[in-house]
Amino acid sequence: MGEPRTREHTHLCDRCGERMEEIQCKIVCPRCGYTRDCSDP
Repeated sequence: MGEPRTREHTHLCDRCGERMEEIQCKIVCPRCGYTRDCSDP
């Protein structure tokens, strides 16, 4: 089975589909580097 999840990922990268990470008020894709701002819809 997979690793236990400690945090729910709700953002997926618009470019590559990878789960994105929230860092302060930026949402960053660890795979391709795409970023969004927390205020983006």
